[in-house]
Amino acid sequence: MQEIEKNVLLDVAEWSQFSCRTVAGFGIFYTVVAIGTIHLAAIFAGRWFSVSATGWRARNIRIAVKGFRVFPLLLFLMLGAIVLFQHHRRELFTDSANLVETGCYMLDDYRYEMPLERLRGRYEQSYSKGWHDEVIFSAGKSYRELSVDIGNTRYLANIRNLAPVAVEAYLREIKTRQ
Repeated sequence: MQEIEKNVLLDVAEWSQFSCRTVAGFGIFYTVVAIGTIHLAAIFAGRWFSVSATGWRARNIRIAVKGFRVFPLLLFLMLGAIVLFQHHRRELFTDSANLVETGCYMLDDYRYEMPLERLRGRYEQSYSKGWHDEVIFSAGKSYRELSVDIGNTRYLANIRNLAPVAVEAYLREIKTRQ
């Protein structure tokens, strides 16, 4: 294996500069704003329109919100937002001896490491609403696999240093698609 440059980025998500608790807070905030907007729209629809069905629905929504009958739905949506926002917090990079992934697991940060000397990379593609091209890194059965989307990454040169055969397979596949 060729000499690997140390401390290089392979993948950085949009919100990686924030902590997991901050990202979860954004998710909860956006969920509350969305539900509040829907609630206000229902209230105003009941006041602005004189159609009895619309007013009846708005009145029932107001009663449900005042009676905390929508609390389980609100909690479910908040937890869903936390889970969805976690994927925007991932970083993949190398340090002196490991391939390192950092990210969120619920509200806590995690760090997962794979030794560089055992690292292998392979190319995989799939088609689901467009082509998805990934390099899958593995280091044996005792480690889980880490993947990097290489379709639109600005770190392709760094990934090529770690998995040259996989990136060459990707470049050949791109040529055949055109």
